[in-house]
Amino acid sequence: MTGAVGIGSRTAGRLRELRLPLGLWALTRIILLVCVFRIVVVPGPDVTSDVEQIYQSWYEVLKTGTYPQDDVTWQYPPAAALAILSPALLPFLNYSAAFFVLAFLCDALVFALLVYTGGRPGRTMRGAWLWLAAVPLMGPTAYARYDIMVTAVAVAGLLAAIRSPRVLGALAGFGAVLKVWPALILAGTPKGRATWRSWPVAAGTALGVLALCMVWMPGGLASSRSRASGARRSSRWARWSSTWPGTSAGTARRG
Repeated sequence: MTGAVGIGSRTAGRLRELRLPLGLWALTRIILLVCVFRIVVVPGPDVTSDVEQIYQSWYEVLKTGTYPQDDVTWQYPPAAALAILSPALLPFLNYSAAFFVLAFLCDALVFALLVYTGGRPGRTMRGAWLWLAAVPLMGPTAYARYDIMVTAVAVAGLLAAIRSPRVLGALAGFGAVLKVWPALILAGTPKGRATWRSWPVAAGTALGVLALCMVWMPGGLASSRSRASGARRSSRWARWSSTWPGTSAGTARRG
């Protein structure tokens, strides 16, 4: 009986501690949703239009079973297609609305993971507070890019690192095929068992997901090579034209 009372009092105390961060999170995220759904129009460029104009155009191509190889704005690893196609999970919403809702859910997931971890003995809530403040500072951009989905994968991997290096590796490998940079979370693994467990799993996961993407929608790597080649040609042309007499770039440079 005494033990049950003790657990109940600790739970009540924990809930009291969470009132402020949960309240602030809810308030700031409602403001973000109001902005991305354009209930309130924020001065400046409309970053949310990219979801409808760019992401949805990729979605229309991707759902046919091929990558948007002819679109120079597609500059992502093959598994990025999963994020772009994810609004199909909410078929009762239009593409933009579904994307914003999924971004919100990923935000909520990260915050919940950080709050849960921060409430454990010997841990701190600083990570949760940092996340609470950082996302609103990005404004509507936070929910208008698929980066928040990638970040959710990376944060989950970091939080799993202590208990399961293999889970860390799997999430880092999957994240790397989503947007490359999540592979950097492996850089902090200590020498020894954690590294030997996480790095091979990361490599295997990345290769496995990459292979599945290539089987599912061939052409992802070809489009990446084509974009890289085009970028190099554009760079060479820009350097050449900047030095050629009579061109606007050359004139501006000499001026």
